Amino acid sequence: MEPSRPKTAVEIYCIEAMPQTVDRLIRAAVTTKAKANGLHVYNYAMVGKTGGAPILFPNPEGDVGKEHLGIGHCTQEAYKSKCKEVPTSTLDEFVKEHVDNHATPNRRFPFVSIDVEGFDYTVMLGAQETIKRTDYLEFEYHGIGDW
Repeated sequence: MEPSRPKTAVEIYCIEAMPQTVDRLIRAAVTTKAKANGLHVYNYAMVGKTGGAPILFPNPEGDVGKEHLGIGHCTQEAYKSKCKEVPTSTLDEFVKEHVDNHATPNRRFPFVSIDVEGFDYTVMLGAQETIKRTDYLEFEYHGIGDW
């Protein structure tokens, strides 16, 4: 008989800007018991500099998970009434507030994935300390956005 191994705790922090997508992710995490097993879902828009004010982000019904919707849509007349204010944070601020204060402070991150539809570079500017603690960083390059 093989000896039993200690259970390894896994913590996953999912940060999403679109409010309806966040609501769906939270419901799924509760329903599947993923929330009780280490999945944390937060509604933030990631930025590159500290001290950012909340921004308007699309929140139209039926458009959950649509990647083409971004903050630029909230300046368009068709979307203005369908936008919701979302708090902003740098990744370093987020880690300090939500990860280091509730888990092992200054631990290493085995994997960080950044997927913000062309603004990955901006998020990385606000993630310098987090990146230093990261073993594997994944991000997208679109050739659009702030690259």
